Amino acid sequence: MAQKKRRPQGRFFVILLLLLALIAGTVWAASGGMWQLMRGEQAQATPSPEPTVEQAQATPTPEPTPQPPVDIQISVVGDVMTHDNQIKSAKNEDGTYSFEDVFATIAPTLSRADLTLANLETTCAGEAARGYTGYPTFNSPETLLDALKGAGVDVLTLANNHICDRKKDGIINTVQNVADRGFMQTGAFATQEDAEKILIADVKGVKVAILAYSYAFNGMEETIPQEDRSWMLNQIDMGKIKRNIKKAKEEGADVVICCVHWGEEYTRQPNATQKKQADEILSLGCDIIFGSHPHMLQPIERRTVTNSDGSTREALVVWSLGNFLSDQRAQYKDTGMMVEVNLQKDMQTGAITIGEVGYTPTYVARTPRSDGLYNYRIVPSGQYDQEEILQLMDAEGKKRVAQTWSEATTLIGSEAAEPRKD
Repeated sequence: MAQKKRRPQGRFFVILLLLLALIAGTVWAASGGMWQLMRGEQAQATPSPEPTVEQAQATPTPEPTPQPPVDIQISVVGDVMTHDNQIKSAKNEDGTYSFEDVFATIAPTLSRADLTLANLETTCAGEAARGYTGYPTFNSPETLLDALKGAGVDVLTLANNHICDRKKDGIINTVQNVADRGFMQTGAFATQEDAEKILIADVKGVKVAILAYSYAFNGMEETIPQEDRSWMLNQIDMGKIKRNIKKAKEEGADVVICCVHWGEEYTRQPNATQKKQADEILSLGCDIIFGSHPHMLQPIERRTVTNSDGSTREALVVWSLGNFLSDQRAQYKDTGMMVEVNLQKDMQTGAITIGEVGYTPTYVARTPRSDGLYNYRIVPSGQYDQEEILQLMDAEGKKRVAQTWSEATTLIGSEAAEPRKD
């Protein structure tokens, strides 16, 4: 009987050992990778290749988005003062003084600009400084400042011939009272440190420098020691104006405004001195001149100024803004105007353009009261036919307000600036 063949058990064991070795190797490799991960030995990614020069040049650099031009509006009014009748009429039964009603009608017009300037031609030195008085040495109640602020005035210029009416202490007190109400101010100073600063208002990114100077101070500057007088008061001095304009531009001013108290009182045209001073001030780098002191309106003039490098620029001269608030009642003295100047700044080049200029003639209406005093109200002359304006006046006022519109627009016209009724 034949024997059965034996199975190849040895080959089976060899295959089994190979499989076990393969499984063990796989487990060992996996455990080694896990061990590396546990030790933080992670494989580094292969870096992306750097772009070639050709590829870099082919990728355009995005251009910055152009900034649109910035438009701002600056408005200005003339002399603000209170005569004796105005002070008496503003006094309340409790001894305080109120001027809000004086500005109530004109306030919406006054406050619509981005920046509004006025010439404070009176001290506000406090009642202790020899009381509140009008002409010839002015000292108005401090609440006049509150009313001006509430009506929309932002900047007060103090360089005028009445700022010394309460001597050195009067200047210091006035400057402090003005600052306490939050006004920006220039032209007269309480400290030498402040006198060396340039007033620059940032209006929506447009830097507006405001300087102020007066022809004289009624001789009252003699009451101030010489060493203080030189910095406390800004008198018209071309050397000083040149230095201030240069400093303003070095500090980044886009536009320079000079408020100049000059000319001859009670005249309706600029004199030879004003014209000469305007030419020189503009040549020094000033862009806009706002004039005061004659107590009457004088024309508005656009100029083209040639710079030292031969280039040209636009400029504006308002010779006199007249009386914004006073009790001077004669023809032409009862009239002022608010001038609005639109400026545009090119945000790419920094160039400033003087755009539209408008003027609103104003009239100080005075209505008698039963106590022998008056109600005062500043009104836009162009609204002489509107019932809400006419009801504020007596028969004389109704007649006069229409005349002031005609007088102002005839004098100034519409070539350099547009007349506005509100």
